[in-house]
Amino acid sequence: MDTIDIIAAIEGGQTELWLHADQKSGWVQGRKILKHLTETGLLASCADLDELKAIQAKGITFFRQHFARKALFAWRGVEDDGVPDLVEDGGEVVQSWHHLGSFWSADNPALRRK
Repeated sequence: MDTIDIIAAIEGGQTELWLHADQKSGWVQGRKILKHLTETGLLASCADLDELKAIQAKGITFFRQHFARKALFAWRGVEDDGVPDLVEDGGEVVQSWHHLGSFWSADNPALRRK
């Protein structure tokens, strides 16, 4: 995704909150998610860290409107065994990192272009 147009893509319905099949009914380790995204060619359509920063800059109202208080992950932004994410914390949108050894549930979708 192009960082410049990520907001327009979200507002235009050109993105989705993607889940690995195992996330829909339980928990799955990050390494398994990354492997699946890579092997299926879906990783290229996932958001990256710069795009999360653009979403964060739009503020809490935008985040709540589009992501319904979920933790939003940018799998194309994986660095040093960490996946960048955005979460709501104390009425703000906060960026953090989750280790690939962690487990993801249905509340932890990837942002990707359709």
